Amino acid sequence: MSHDHDHDNELDPFAARVRALETILTQK
Repeated sequence: MSHDHDHDNELDPFAARVRALETILTQK
């Protein structure tokens, strides 16, 4: 799973950031 995330970050740094933000929002 970590590898997939690394690839996603390289492919779409913006998308990865948005996903991280959404995860934080969902956790709250």
